[in-house]
Amino acid sequence: AALAEFSHYGGKEVGKDLEVFPLPGKARGACVTGYPAKGASQEQVATYYEGKLAGHGWKVKQSPEETEASRDGLRYVVRYWPNPGATEVEVQVFRG
Repeated sequence: AALAEFSHYGGKEVGKDLEVFPLPGKARGACVTGYPAKGASQEQVATYYEGKLAGHGWKVKQSPEETEASRDGLRYVVRYWPNPGATEVEVQVFRG
């Protein structure tokens, strides 16, 4: 449910535009999804996730390669890296 709290960059929605998969090595209920944010820089993706997560009550920490947030015993980790014409985005949600 935490993964679908808000639309992802570019308006992508979990279940409609994005598939979610179990996160290997993490507790039951942990999940991961990924997508290319076409035409977006890493900074744009980071700013988007920082704002959305903070707006939904998550405590956010930023680094150059990821946005990490925590709330109610959950962790929300967004990793991003450049690709020609897009920024690749991976989102993980798990207990911890």
